[in-house]
Amino acid sequence: IKKGMPVEEYCQMYPCQVILLGYFLQWTRECEVAITESRTDRKAIPNIVKKYTNAVTKMPSVMFKGSQQSDAVTIAKWENLFCLSVNIREVTDDFQRKKVRDLKDFEWIRNPRYYLNDEGVTLTVADYRNEYGCEFFGCSQSLLPTREKYTLLLIKAVSQFSGVAVSGEDTVSRRGTVKNLAGMCGRFLLNLHCSSYTTYDCLSKILTGLAQEGAWGCFSQVLCLSESVMESLAQCIHIILGNLQQKNEECSLLNGQTVILNPNFAVFVTKTSNKYRTTPLPKSLRGMFRLISIAHPSTSAILKTITTVLGFKSGKLLTDRLMMVRKLTAMQIQPKERSTITISHLRKCLMLAADRKQGASRHSAQGRASSF
Repeated sequence: IKKGMPVEEYCQMYPCQVILLGYFLQWTRECEVAITESRTDRKAIPNIVKKYTNAVTKMPSVMFKGSQQSDAVTIAKWENLFCLSVNIREVTDDFQRKKVRDLKDFEWIRNPRYYLNDEGVTLTVADYRNEYGCEFFGCSQSLLPTREKYTLLLIKAVSQFSGVAVSGEDTVSRRGTVKNLAGMCGRFLLNLHCSSYTTYDCLSKILTGLAQEGAWGCFSQVLCLSESVMESLAQCIHIILGNLQQKNEECSLLNGQTVILNPNFAVFVTKTSNKYRTTPLPKSLRGMFRLISIAHPSTSAILKTITTVLGFKSGKLLTDRLMMVRKLTAMQIQPKERSTITISHLRKCLMLAADRKQGASRHSAQGRASSF
């Protein structure tokens, strides 16, 4: 990246996670230079916005140009890189709209920033600063736009050695939000779905291993645990987090076991809530966990990203029409059936349209070649 290697070259050479991390490093460095020069050069920030806007415009053509000869992994790399480019373009556009002129401005420091040093890569969000964990996450597709508000709240709770309770409706990806944060920090995340059959011995062994290794744990549907197990779990978490807040290197659990603590440890729990009924956390857990409610993501923003990734030229216009069709369809059907009109169904329709579009273009190209 420092030598000016084009995106097309290192997208073919390296894994997806390395590509996204390198793109973040490049964006951080260029934005800091632009913000610093904006005091003397009024075109510094507009130029960087123009650069990433052009990158978003050209990337679909490059992606579809080589899609016929590329494998599924390479195509997934391009899709992830393009989604990141769209999110970065929107964040960079906010700098120009909100007139960011200082590196200490909150609009700049609230975003995840990556720096390369002799020891590795360092992640910085607001006053949180820690080394990138380098945990391998593979090439997973994520079409959700960047949600800095939740990122900042989650990172703030993790930096203060406080547990995080993520709440939301059934249609909201609670575990996905925690997984995206773990991928951003490069930390190993263990997901455990709790039930009435989960025992405290199992949970204590998991917490002990996570605390020693400095990994993250996410206990989904924690309210399904029995009262006795939940109280014992709360006491165990209280001992570990309390010693981490006091910067102790080790602690003793309820069974007398001594655990060597790693300060990178973090624990999350999730619970389901809706607008009709919300079950609060028990008092034993309420004081140790910061409650964060996840709202529905912007459907129009996701559809706009999907249409742009699939190579449609007028993404905004097509998104507006899809939203109108979705609204009119919801008015004509029963309320119980409205949940069937999801983003995944609209995405399948768009992917089918994109396949037919590519098939028609290939047939027309073959027809022109045969005529010659």
